[in-house]
Amino acid sequence: MLARICAALIAISAAVGPAAAAECAPANEDGVIAEGRLVDTDGALILEMPASLCLKGPDDFDNVGGTKEVHVFGATDEVHAALSKLVGKDV
Repeated sequence: MLARICAALIAISAAVGPAAAAECAPANEDGVIAEGRLVDTDGALILEMPASLCLKGPDDFDNVGGTKEVHVFGATDEVHAALSKLVGKDV
């Protein structure tokens, strides 16, 4: 369930690597599921994934050839607080 919450709140980090899959997931859309360990990097919640995720979206900054890090954030203070409690855990 948390992976779905995180996926709905995905924003791409600057880290880019090679794509792991032939097809890219849609950027910034509900239903995209990303799994990994949630870490706090200088106040930013980052999902570190074991495999690269390729993203495709309508804007240039949405298109990422592959990344192992995704910046996640809560759309509300309550969601952000819930995500913050999961730092250091696999989600």
